[in-house]
Amino acid sequence: MGDREVEYNPSFRLILHTKLANPHYKPEMQAQTSLINFTVTRDGLEDQLLAEVVKAERPDLEELKVSIEESLDLVAFLSLPRRFRCQ
Repeated sequence: MGDREVEYNPSFRLILHTKLANPHYKPEMQAQTSLINFTVTRDGLEDQLLAEVVKAERPDLEELKVSIEESLDLVAFLSLPRRFRCQ
């Protein structure tokens, strides 16, 4: 505390919660935290519902979408420098 070091448990986790729709934090705080946005929007729900309808009504389109997404993931992976790739 203050100017002296304090021992802590490495498995310690602090969870902060806010009702702010778009909170802003200092860059040094953002660099040391994981921000998770649990906001539910009408557009997001519409996208999820549309995806379920397409999956039920047109499984061929769903398979095409999955194939395209996998190809895009591969392209993104291959564009990473080798030192960042998981092997």
